[in-house]
Amino acid sequence: MSSVANNQTGGEHPGYDYRSVIVDNNKVSMYLDSIKIFGWTPDGAIPKRRSRGKVILKLKRDRSIPYIKELVRLQQHYESCIDDITVLENSITTTATLFSIIVGAIGTAFMVAAVFSATIEIPMFFISFVLSAPGIAGWTLSYLLYKHLIIKKAADVAPHIERKYSEIRAICEKSSSLAAEYDALEKEAAEAAANRAW
Repeated sequence: MSSVANNQTGGEHPGYDYRSVIVDNNKVSMYLDSIKIFGWTPDGAIPKRRSRGKVILKLKRDRSIPYIKELVRLQQHYESCIDDITVLENSITTTATLFSIIVGAIGTAFMVAAVFSATIEIPMFFISFVLSAPGIAGWTLSYLLYKHLIIKKAADVAPHIERKYSEIRAICEKSSSLAAEYDALEKEAAEAAANRAW
């Protein structure tokens, strides 16, 4: 048990572990709800916002929790699941963005060739017209391809994300039951001590 002396009262109060966590803005509520199960409480009134949809959360946890090693193990598993969900969610747009950029770049190359063929010393308008058609098609298809790939990838990834959320629920339930078991043991010990005192 780690404790720090309280100079004002002459007593002792438990020491705390402190940490800062950077969380996606859309996961702050879930993270704050879940992290309490691992003994952490927010240390500060309002989370500080960062750029690009991130939030810094300041947390603290009582070091005297007797089952802290098991809590740390469960928390690491929980945070690993959160990271996996973030990677899966990001993968939805990554592939779609890559392919749409490639198709758009090919369309742009055709448009550049069409412009040059129309602006040379002896303009070739027919060739310019022929080259501009795939250019416009490339620009249009890049957007349509992006939308199609997003929908397809989201459908592929959704079951994996749901499995990770189920895993998170199981981790939180285990952590919660661990706290309940310890509370029951503490209650039994207090009752036994009270009975011995009589």
